[in-house]
Amino acid sequence: MTILTNILLLTALTAYLLIVGFVFTGHMDEILKGYHFRPKGAAPDDDYEVLIGGEGELAILFEKKLQENGISCLRIPEFDSAAREELTDVSSRWHEVAGAPGMTVFALDGSDYHNLLLCGMANRLAGAEQLYGICNESGNRGIYLENRIRVLEKTGATPEGLYHLFERQSSGSNA
Repeated sequence: MTILTNILLLTALTAYLLIVGFVFTGHMDEILKGYHFRPKGAAPDDDYEVLIGGEGELAILFEKKLQENGISCLRIPEFDSAAREELTDVSSRWHEVAGAPGMTVFALDGSDYHNLLLCGMANRLAGAEQLYGICNESGNRGIYLENRIRVLEKTGATPEGLYHLFERQSSGSNA
């Protein structure tokens, strides 16, 4: 009788785990349905060449400058104040740019936290390797450099200067 009981318990447990597994997998598929993460070497479906972070005047004017010159770009405005909302806000739009390894990122927000978050996500999730960010507080400069983000000076940054930097980078010159 104990062997039969053990077999029934094992069968019930296996069935329960299979059902939970299918439910969990179904929910994960639904959650990830909108995200199209591709390997770094794969060609992107989208054609965004530049991702811009920030909602300030510099970010808006730089976006316009790129569009005037036929460069496809996406600007993500300033994030919400709570860290969880920030991550959700970027993640909800990430399917638009995910997987574009040739993409260049310009993080032009007034917050170093937002700039570092955007560059980190672009690098890890989409494989972006050309990362530029405005360092707002000099004490954070080392964090930018550790994460291979080229530091832009806030005082001298102009839409024209950023555009020329992008042109030099995309032509293969080191900026």
